Amino acid sequence: MTDVQDLKNLTDLPANELAARVDAALDEAKQRDSGDADSRQLDVAVVGLIRGSRECNSILERLELESLAGLLERFVDRLTDEDDAPDDLRRHTWDALDLARRPAVLRRIDASGASGLWGQRIL
Repeated sequence: MTDVQDLKNLTDLPANELAARVDAALDEAKQRDSGDADSRQLDVAVVGLIRGSRECNSILERLELESLAGLLERFVDRLTDEDDAPDDLRRHTWDALDLARRPAVLRRIDASGASGLWGQRIL
């Protein structure tokens, strides 16, 4: 099981190692229900790790696009499941969306030919 605290302290690892840790955490979060508190904590920690890393773009270049899509979908599910979503949940969702708009991700989306699908996901 991935420890959320461990994810917060990994920002100085090489990009390939960080990407592997992020992938593992995203897989674990995916296995849980999006409403599960541990799933939410893992997703929040992953977004924070990527955003805080000096290797942000390198990590995003290594992650599977479907893993990033799952991350976004879980955040959106959490927003729609709560009638009055807390501000921190909205902020974390915006942070995840911010990762999806980075050139490292957009180039890969374009190369995959999935721009239309990703446009729908982001909207």
